[in-house]
Amino acid sequence: MNIEEIKMVLAKKKGAFPLTIVTETIPKLKGSKKCPMLSNGPITKMTTVNGMANWLYENAVNKQKQREGQKADFVSHPRKWGARLSLPTSVLPFVHHIEGLVQPSHKEIPNLDHLPSTDELYLELKCQNVYDVKYFQNDKEIDKSVLIPYLPVRNDGDRQEVENVVILRDYKLTNIKELRMDGRVYNV
Repeated sequence: MNIEEIKMVLAKKKGAFPLTIVTETIPKLKGSKKCPMLSNGPITKMTTVNGMANWLYENAVNKQKQREGQKADFVSHPRKWGARLSLPTSVLPFVHHIEGLVQPSHKEIPNLDHLPSTDELYLELKCQNVYDVKYFQNDKEIDKSVLIPYLPVRNDGDRQEVENVVILRDYKLTNIKELRMDGRVYNV
C-alpha cells in the first residue's frame, strides 16, 4: 500500500481510534549539522509507537486534570507551523504543514478530495507507548547510549500542570513505514 492510500484509510476513520506506527526519521541532534556524530554519515531513527489518532489535545489534557482532581482549565496554544484539518462534520487526524502560518490553528476542508499532498501532512498522535527506538548509521544499528549527549532534552507538557503528561507527537506521513490498525498491518 502506498502513502496516498494510507492517507485515505486514516482520513475515513471516524472518532478517536488506536493505532501503532513504525516511523523512520532523521533525529534532531545538538549542534545540528556540526554534530560530531554525523562525521561518519547521517543517522536515522526507527520508532514503533502506539497511541490514539483523531483526538483533541486540549480535551485530553483537561480530562487528565480532572482525573487528578484539578480544574479543567487548560487552553492549548495554536501551532506555529500548521493547522489541524477537519471536515464540516468531523475532525481529521491530520495537521497541514503551512510555511509561515500565523493563524488559524484549524482549517476546514469541504471534503476528502481537498486533502493536501502527503508531503505536507502530519499525523497527530497521542502517544501512549513507545515500544522500540533504534538508531542507524550507514545501515548499522548504533547504541542509543552513544547518542545521549547529542540528543536534545524534551519538555513534554510543561504547561499542562499534570502528573501524568499527555504526550502529543506529529509524524510526517511520508515518514510512516508501517501502520497497524483494526487488526490489519499496512506496509508502506
